[in-house]
Amino acid sequence: MAKKEKKPMVPVDAVVEPPPPPAPVSTEADLEYDLRQIYAGDDGNMPDLHTLEKARSNRLRTALIALVFFFGLLAATAWAGFFVFQPGAFRGEGVKVSVAAPAPLVAGGMATLKIRYVNGERVALGSFEIAATFPEGFHMISATPPPIEGTRWIIGSLGSGQSGEIEVTGTVDGAVGTPLAFSAYGTYIPANFNSEFQSVGSLTTGVADSVLKLSVSGPDRTPAGEAVTYLVRYENAGDVTLSGAAVELTLPPDLLIESVTPAQRVEDRRVPLPDILPGASGEIAVRGSYASEASGQRIVSATAGVLAPDQRLAVYARAEGRTDVVGGDLVLTAVTNGVSGTGRVNFGDTLRTTLTYENRGSVDLSGVDITLVYEARPTAGGSFLNFETLSDESAGVREGGRVTWTKTQIARLAKLAPGDEGTIDVSINLADAPFSLSDRAYAVDVSAEARVAKVGDLPVGRAVKSAKTTLSLNSDLRFGAATRYFNDDDLAVGTGPVPPRVGATTTYRVFWTADNTLHELTGLTLRVPLPPGVAYAERGQASAGEIRFDTASSTVVWTLNRMPESVTRLDGAFDVRIVPTAADAGKILSLTGPLSFEATDTAAGGIIVRTIEPLDTNLETDPQVSGKGNVIE
Repeated sequence: MAKKEKKPMVPVDAVVEPPPPPAPVSTEADLEYDLRQIYAGDDGNMPDLHTLEKARSNRLRTALIALVFFFGLLAATAWAGFFVFQPGAFRGEGVKVSVAAPAPLVAGGMATLKIRYVNGERVALGSFEIAATFPEGFHMISATPPPIEGTRWIIGSLGSGQSGEIEVTGTVDGAVGTPLAFSAYGTYIPANFNSEFQSVGSLTTGVADSVLKLSVSGPDRTPAGEAVTYLVRYENAGDVTLSGAAVELTLPPDLLIESVTPAQRVEDRRVPLPDILPGASGEIAVRGSYASEASGQRIVSATAGVLAPDQRLAVYARAEGRTDVVGGDLVLTAVTNGVSGTGRVNFGDTLRTTLTYENRGSVDLSGVDITLVYEARPTAGGSFLNFETLSDESAGVREGGRVTWTKTQIARLAKLAPGDEGTIDVSINLADAPFSLSDRAYAVDVSAEARVAKVGDLPVGRAVKSAKTTLSLNSDLRFGAATRYFNDDDLAVGTGPVPPRVGATTTYRVFWTADNTLHELTGLTLRVPLPPGVAYAERGQASAGEIRFDTASSTVVWTLNRMPESVTRLDGAFDVRIVPTAADAGKILSLTGPLSFEATDTAAGGIIVRTIEPLDTNLETDPQVSGKGNVIE
């Protein structure tokens, strides 16, 4: 008999839920809807699912990027731990250097600088040194500790938190207000490092005061031509004697100096002073007048200090005085070779001076005498002014270096009405060479003077002067050149037929000389251009310097950097050749273009230029073949 299956017991109050309904079967419409939810674009259209390609895998690249990022993060964490989390890490910001001047800087006085340094890092410095730079206005005398050399100190190792100081003592120069910049460079290597680091300290401060007091006083206002006096006062306000002091004067060019006290040459602008004791003072007096053409504000300035071993003036003080100059009624000007002020001329030149006079006042000027003044130097032993060549159409009366015109020579000088003016032209030749070498500073001053007997109806006897024109003479350089076939010993230095013949080659030698005795010359250059049909035949030689041929310009060039006073002559030579053509028959041919010689005078400061006309085949300086320059067939 079959066993009956036992059914589980269900509590009476239990809720029995019905079984879940069977899962719905997807239709084709449901499948299309699901695909659209996944693949449809923003416009609601489906892509072509038949052409979809499977994307390539980027797993390897992604893994590599992840590894790089991981190891980079690991390295950054390690460095951060080294600098931040380690208790003795080097940060690179804790080493400090500073420069301080505890007291104001006083020109002419002593000053003490303090260069301080501190290691604020948490690690020691294996090595540490300081190098300082000081301005020109500070001169170190001593330092504690002393430097190993110059302004360099080796401190050595420096523990964490340690500090130190270098004390530098020196003298100060510079006018009040002059800025002085000091710098100190600390170079160090931290412990367990191989690289150098640097910390810089600097200080810029001005000169606050000076031990040498200076002032300039003079008239606030003056008419041109009236006598004026300027007083330059100085005082030593320091505690020690000032030795080797001097005052340099800067004066307006139209202030005509009559005298400078203490006595010295009027043209000298540096006045040496005696030793100045503490508290002592003194003065310099400058006397003169303003030129007749002067007008407006003029400044007289002075600079005081102590002379250094190289004669440079270490400046301690500056001062100035200002004067308003009222233009005069009679105005004179003297312009020489187009120059008013300073210029340069050469031996052998002609000085051409135009002297002008004008009454710019409102009343008549009566009894006017006008004088042109030449002041040449040196004077001992002669004069380089050749007064026998003096040319003056107004026929003035000469006495020494002065030429004077009165109403006798120029009738209108008897009375110049307001606005009247006139000119006088004068010329004079200079000597070809210096007459003495004991004084090599050759120069000439040219100026005009006038005396006025009456202004209106008032007798005045007034003296009026123009500004001076100062002309320095360049050295007496003399340049010569010639073409030869035979030299001075009658030996042939040329080749080929003379006279030159059509189709045949003839070679000539060009000789040149440069003589100089007065001043040293620099930058000497000779240029000789060669015309078409003339060739450079080499054989260039000179007693000094270098000869070369510039093919681009077809020019023979000789150069020399310096010709000292001890060398009085230079010479050289080179060869040129020609091959005349039928068109040259019967002609004298040019062998060079114009020759030019140029040099700079180191004393006068001028550039000297000498030129010679082109040389040709006529060989006028060669006695054996002179005049045989015409080409023959």
